[in-house]
Amino acid sequence: MIGLIQNELMKQNARISTWIMLIFIIALTLLTAILMHNAATYLHFNSDWRESVQSDITYYEEFKEEEPFAEEQLLLANYRLEQDVPPTYAVSDNVWMFIMDNNGVIMLVSLFIIAIAATIVSSEFKQGTIKLLLVRPPSRIKVLLSKYVAILIYAFTFLAVLWISSFIIGALFFGFDEQIVHLYVVDGEVRERAYWLQSIFVFLSNMPMTILLATLAFAISAMFSSDIMAIAISIAGQFLGLLANIILLDFYDWAIFLPFVNDLSQYVTDGMPLSDLISPLFSSIVLFCYWLLFIGIALFVFHKREIKPS
Repeated sequence: MIGLIQNELMKQNARISTWIMLIFIIALTLLTAILMHNAATYLHFNSDWRESVQSDITYYEEFKEEEPFAEEQLLLANYRLEQDVPPTYAVSDNVWMFIMDNNGVIMLVSLFIIAIAATIVSSEFKQGTIKLLLVRPPSRIKVLLSKYVAILIYAFTFLAVLWISSFIIGALFFGFDEQIVHLYVVDGEVRERAYWLQSIFVFLSNMPMTILLATLAFAISAMFSSDIMAIAISIAGQFLGLLANIILLDFYDWAIFLPFVNDLSQYVTDGMPLSDLISPLFSSIVLFCYWLLFIGIALFVFHKREIKPS
């Protein structure tokens, strides 16, 4: 199995597109840093942050009885005043804030991983090499799983490249600031978390959804040998799935079982979960069930189908 995985990694590393993706991630991170650095010369907070936080308290006091989110924001605002913890907009730009601001590139990473997942099987059919793989001693299941493990390795590698490049470039452009901390509420108690640790949590919390979409693309590719179909469906799911799930959630309670409603990133970023009926454990179970469904279908169909190079 290890030999099969190594073989898949070697084949993927030999593709120019893989290196172009990695270079593009680093280049986009550098461009973002340049734009943010130039914007910082005229976009900065000049007022007293305490006055701003006090205004927030007055605002949230008006409807704290009706909205749980308001009560949480009051706890955070009062904690900032009592413990002298300034909000991020009142702190000078630093490497940790840049990493957090640059996490939007994770969506691009997801697209790249979807592209790899959609082509790693279909390319074997197009090149006519699928039969050469399957005449060897390893079973079809092992061959397919080795490709899937390679996808997971690339997913974590791309994410690591994004975080490391964000750290290095952010440190060069903005430096460090030990003042900044992330505040969050657990059981009515405000807690602090180092911003560097928060940045890692945000990145990792986006991985389950990325892996789920990649698994969907992988399953479609294994079932139909079509990378175009796999990429199209997965990308459509990424961009339209969340909107559709939220709309359904407004009308039906059963929508809490839909995948995008249970994106784990909502639990580590500011704001409330999409529904009061979900929790990190519930969302993890839902996403795991979808993952099990997708990978199960891929393995079953690939094992049963008649292999013909297209």
